[in-house]
Amino acid sequence: MKVDAIGLEVLAKISVDELLTLGSEGLEGVMRFRDNFENKRDIRVSIKYNGKQKEFVEVRQEPKGYFGFADNIQFTINSYFLNRLQEFGDFGSRFPYNSAGKLEIRIIR
Repeated sequence: MKVDAIGLEVLAKISVDELLTLGSEGLEGVMRFRDNFENKRDIRVSIKYNGKQKEFVEVRQEPKGYFGFADNIQFTINSYFLNRLQEFGDFGSRFPYNSAGKLEIRIIR
């Protein structure tokens, strides 16, 4: 999994094999984060699946506060998100982080 973020716009590129893992075990990796001030850093990231979740995407981070200062960020996607990703090979949704965040996942074949 390769994950890049500029501010709150997050793009994760995954393989077909990782797509299968995402639906069962989830994925873990490092997100290369950059903000508008050109601050750059690596942040641990995970993407998990929860079929009972109502929101398309939920995000949790430790510690709470500025997204770019997080040590660990966890995204959780629901069944609608995962189904569209499987069907179209690319899907994204805004997440409720000050109404400005977006997670897009793209399958690289």
